[in-house]
Amino acid sequence: LTNSTTMSPATLEAELADREVFLVMEQEGGTIPSGTGTAFAPALQALLSRGGTVIYLCPGWGGNTTDFLREAGLMDVTYSGYATSGNLTVNDPSHPLLENVGLPLVMQNATSMCSVNDETTVLATYSGYMVVGERQVGRGRVITIGLDFFAYTTNWAQLISNAVESARNSVTWLTLGITEGEIAGGTSVTVPVLYDATGLAEGTYTATIAVEHNAPVGENPVNIPVTMVVTSGSGGYIGRITSIGIGASAKVQGTGYIIRGLSIGAPVAGKVQGTIYQAIIR
Repeated sequence: LTNSTTMSPATLEAELADREVFLVMEQEGGTIPSGTGTAFAPALQALLSRGGTVIYLCPGWGGNTTDFLREAGLMDVTYSGYATSGNLTVNDPSHPLLENVGLPLVMQNATSMCSVNDETTVLATYSGYMVVGERQVGRGRVITIGLDFFAYTTNWAQLISNAVESARNSVTWLTLGITEGEIAGGTSVTVPVLYDATGLAEGTYTATIAVEHNAPVGENPVNIPVTMVVTSGSGGYIGRITSIGIGASAKVQGTGYIIRGLSIGAPVAGKVQGTIYQAIIR
């Protein structure tokens, strides 16, 4: 977790280069200068284009903070007011953001409400106004939560935790052909790794394949870094995985290319029988 108070677009772009989440806290008693969202838009849109997540708490409080969301192309909402008590109406209790969140969710202190002017999915409302919402932007997501978190509550903490945790699985340009299985002692399995550069802007994209296992020894999870460089080719964009696991490399144009170079084996060959593994992209 890195705290930032920068007003420099270049600095923000550098700070977000290897991050998955941009979390904006409530702007207590202040305003965001007009034009800041426009200036920050390239850095934030780049984060979203590679599957990142922007989480904005208590939009609207502080005067013009919803202007920032609109200027940056994140979400078109209008501040409608706030409430200090009352139960929210939850539209989709089964949504991943609401997993393990106890109901009812209760408005507290100065929980903000917004009118929605775009295709944002409204997950929870109060008096008909959005309090919790999610919008898909490119390959990423923008999540707004009206809570100012003035006082800690388990239910709201779980919701915010879900928002952050869900960003770990938002790498949409990289998929695995096999995600779990069992390996006999002394053997290994080859996992097909597929990537898709379609719709991605030029730049360097990074992710981690985390292999969790039940072996009693060895690093757990085994983290395998992946780097993909997208450049502009004569026939479109080219995605090139420059490093993965043992150094497998490929340069192809198009989508769905399979690299069969990631070998997952038991940490102690011949000694661990029936090692169960699960591969997760982070």
